[in-house]
Amino acid sequence: MRILINDFGPIITADVTLAPLTIFIGPNNSGKSYLSMIIHAIYESMKQPEPSISITDSKVPIPAGTEQKSLLQEFEKLRSELLQNKVAILEQPLLLKILSKILSDIFEKSLKQELYQTFRCSLSDLIRDHKEGMKIGFNSGIINIDIEGNSDRLKIVKKEVKNLNISLEIGEIFAPNTFARVEGDDGKFNVVINSASDILSDKSGFDFLPPIQLMNLINIVLSRFVPIFPKEMCYYLPAARSGLLHDYKTFITGILFKENQDSSESPSNIIKKFFNNILNMSTKKERYNKIANDFEEELFEGHIESIKKKKSKVPELFFTSKEEMVIPIARTSSSISELTPTILFLKHVLKKGDLLIFEEPEAHFHPANIMILAKYIIRLIRSGLKVLMITHNDFLLETINLYIKSSKLTKKKRQERFGYKVNDYIKDSEISLYLFKKDLDGFRVSSLPIDPIEGISQECFSSISTELYNTYMKFQDELKSEGSSND
Repeated sequence: MRILINDFGPIITADVTLAPLTIFIGPNNSGKSYLSMIIHAIYESMKQPEPSISITDSKVPIPAGTEQKSLLQEFEKLRSELLQNKVAILEQPLLLKILSKILSDIFEKSLKQELYQTFRCSLSDLIRDHKEGMKIGFNSGIINIDIEGNSDRLKIVKKEVKNLNISLEIGEIFAPNTFARVEGDDGKFNVVINSASDILSDKSGFDFLPPIQLMNLINIVLSRFVPIFPKEMCYYLPAARSGLLHDYKTFITGILFKENQDSSESPSNIIKKFFNNILNMSTKKERYNKIANDFEEELFEGHIESIKKKKSKVPELFFTSKEEMVIPIARTSSSISELTPTILFLKHVLKKGDLLIFEEPEAHFHPANIMILAKYIIRLIRSGLKVLMITHNDFLLETINLYIKSSKLTKKKRQERFGYKVNDYIKDSEISLYLFKKDLDGFRVSSLPIDPIEGISQECFSSISTELYNTYMKFQDELKSEGSSND
């Protein structure tokens, strides 16, 4: 997925393509969290409900407005072609007309609301200073759209559908109450419609019902089967997790209390959904439970758990040490409380393909533990999780570089020479690195190359290291000079 941003907050321009591991680096207050929050808002906006009119054998008439009637006429032509030839192609102009409503709902309505609930301000406050509007681009590989935003609205100004072909055919489906089945992938889909379906032979007496049913069938195909938008979820682990967790009961109770209050008094969606995910965690162990257990065992020699009591909506979070001491999370060290949501999300929330946005994952960690952290981030990526992390820590980046080098070794050397597991590696092609750099009155986001051997560039930190070294040497010279004068 590719996201393009212009004149949003402190960001002048950004062009970001998400990879299995995406990394944002740069100075404080440069827009790293802004861009991460936009990405999260886009994901949240793309959670599509099922089409409003379900496909059933209902005999109830469905009225159609003027605009819909025009669209239904095109679907009636498509249905006639299908009946005559037993096959038909959904042409791009008609496909784009169907998608237009979906795209408008997502990127003009839902995204505007998500941005407001995320940043707690109007669109005008999110436009970069002295600019009249913002621009947001989105490219899923199939859908490519450009959006312009001003003080009160978002508007799609360009939309394209690429590499998507949908064909229809009449066939026999023996499963009961089944209208159709969908075959294919990679942008080519064939919809086999049951020959006994009312879509093909109207028994209702309403001549507009079959084309409505056909249109809704296409809507369902688009929403359930075609990868126009990511089907996976996006989760955000904000900075200051230890502070949030130390008083999590107060935060959660406050969020529940304000849930039906005026939205201006509510916390940011990032914080609200962070706590809602903890509040509504399933007791089921998810895909990453074993990695989570290994991670916490290696870091803290203990386990983080949650228990829901019958009379309380808020779960009890606690840490159990290897000596079987049970400590409430509110009384643990900052490093344990910082890691707690990560472990809980891995055990109970995250699934394969999900995107985890991770602000400052290294916070409160000793350098030795940062090495362990990097190892488990790599293992999560190898297991199918996508990670976007914001970091200021060159030690974390250098450790990830070791795993890039590991990808150049054979499995045998990886295990025997370095004690790594078979999957302890990441390819340079699996990482996208972006630097937020000051330019006049804002920041430009530029892609940095990943060297196949050396790995991640240290451009963001090298100038600071040089400045620190030069200052150190000036002190050394001055102290030597002072020593000589005292003699």
